[in-house]
Amino acid sequence: MRRRTLSYIWALLIIILSFGATVLAQGDDWLLRVTSLDISEFPWVRLTLISADSESGPLADLAGLSLRENGIPIGDLTLANVTVGVDVIFILDANDSYDEVDDASGLSRQEKAAESIRRYALRYMGDEDRVTIVVPDGDGAKLLIDQEGRPAAVVDAVAGYAPETLSPTPLNEMLLLALAHAADRYDLGRFQAVMLFSDGAELSRQLSFSTLVEQARRIDLPFFTAILGQRADPNEIENVARLYEPTRAAYVHLQDPNGADPIYAIWGRQRSQLQISYRSLQSSSGTYPVTVSLGPARATTSYDLAFAPPEVFIKMEGELIRRIGQSPEAPLDSLEPVTVPMPFAIQWPDGHPRQLISASMWVNDQPHGQALPVQLNDLGEGTVAWDIRLLDAGTYMLHLQVTDEMGLIAAADPVPVTIAIERPAPPPTPVVVPTAAPEPGPASDLLSSLLVDWRRPAAAAAVVAAVTLLLAALRRRRGVVAPEEERNFQAQWPADAAAAPEEPAQPAAYTAFLEEIVDETGERLLFPLLGENVAIGRDRRVSNIVLEDTTVGYLHARIKKRGDGYWLYDEGSDSGTFRNYQRLGLTPQPLEYGDKIHFGRIGFRFVLRLAAEGNRADSADEYGEYDDE
Repeated sequence: MRRRTLSYIWALLIIILSFGATVLAQGDDWLLRVTSLDISEFPWVRLTLISADSESGPLADLAGLSLRENGIPIGDLTLANVTVGVDVIFILDANDSYDEVDDASGLSRQEKAAESIRRYALRYMGDEDRVTIVVPDGDGAKLLIDQEGRPAAVVDAVAGYAPETLSPTPLNEMLLLALAHAADRYDLGRFQAVMLFSDGAELSRQLSFSTLVEQARRIDLPFFTAILGQRADPNEIENVARLYEPTRAAYVHLQDPNGADPIYAIWGRQRSQLQISYRSLQSSSGTYPVTVSLGPARATTSYDLAFAPPEVFIKMEGELIRRIGQSPEAPLDSLEPVTVPMPFAIQWPDGHPRQLISASMWVNDQPHGQALPVQLNDLGEGTVAWDIRLLDAGTYMLHLQVTDEMGLIAAADPVPVTIAIERPAPPPTPVVVPTAAPEPGPASDLLSSLLVDWRRPAAAAAVVAAVTLLLAALRRRRGVVAPEEERNFQAQWPADAAAAPEEPAQPAAYTAFLEEIVDETGERLLFPLLGENVAIGRDRRVSNIVLEDTTVGYLHARIKKRGDGYWLYDEGSDSGTFRNYQRLGLTPQPLEYGDKIHFGRIGFRFVLRLAAEGNRADSADEYGEYDDE
């Protein structure tokens, strides 16, 4: 009876241990391992960690996570998950029972193992994951595939594998090959795992457990196991437990191809690792330890700092800056440009790019303006606005000093930069030329000289009348009849001019012109001032007299007739309107015969001519629009 009871107990234990896809594991030790530490953006530090519970699943509860840097707790931590990928190694114990069909499924042990691997490749494998398969090779081991990232290639490899079944297989050599392969990739910081497909019956005679476990724990490599066959006997479970228990792994009894899916799901969760970011408290060179703790698990690492001031380079050496004024008298602070961007570049000899707190300009060894914050782009380049509004023409030595967020100061080598000032040329200064006394000449010369002086129109009219009467008298004496126009003219005056009563002289008819000022060899253009309001400018749509020159505004000036006189108005032009080399303001000025007028750089003389002269210019009968292009 007692023996029968023990038999029942053993049978019940076997049924429980071999149930479906149940994952069993032992141990409550946790793993934390720092896989990378990045200080490239110091003072920001980033740590990436692998965490694992007793079954190598990532630790889910991070409430107790803490970090110390150089022994000082860091309270402000930023947590994130980063995708890294996993490396898995499948080991096929293709012994002489590998092709057996021992249950109602109709599938051999080999077919179940191949289908399980196929399920992993097609359902659980990520883009960053890599698969290696180890198989027996006579008395040794070989890689069927190595670090394969294509699911289709993994499927094809197991589907086309035709093992040479051995009893027993060189399983110890196969696991040693897997350990060596994993050790080569340990520094990559990826989660690695082994899945052994075996019936487990001969493991105690095939494997050197202590050596294998020691090497596996050294590189945090878990040995997962899938027991093949209809039953998982206690001795088989005991054999695989000597692999998975000390390496934080688990086993399954692979009665169906989907029996290993829970293990594959654990690997999928390890594809992403925990990343911790924090701002370092360190401000000097040295070696600083970092410790991360979570429950009973702890990971320690360190980093080295070697600070050095940045190197600064000004990128505008030898440049010429032109400052432009709109008028000859434009003050310095109105010249354009007022500020100039000064580009510079930063290099970090210590390899730790940092933010700049401020940058200050020095000109000719003197501070120039206030220190300003600046932003650097990804290439370590920035600009500082250089205020040049009060700088006159000359060559200046520029110097730039920057301060980074660690308080380190760097200065650039001075570079020369030249400023040139450009203003419109002022109108030429008039030169007074003595006028020779006129020689006595015929009456016609005297008449011409009087007609030129428009300020004495009455006297000129009187002389014309007197000469006309004298000629008429001579003709009468000679018996010549005056033409009709002379008789009409004479009818206005008494025959005896001396005896005639004094009456005011009648003014002659004059036409006002703008006469172009050129040298002695050039032709002059005459612009008649027709109408009461004559607009002068560059725009044909609004100007009566069009001057196509860049210094002339679209609507530059006006000349208006008021009574018997003419008045000059400026319409707010940039380059100015000048009368006798004096710039007009907002108040119009009267024009007199011979006045010099400048619209920008284009000069004219204001003249009046008798209508009888036919509007002749002194050197040419020319009219038209002025075009300087």
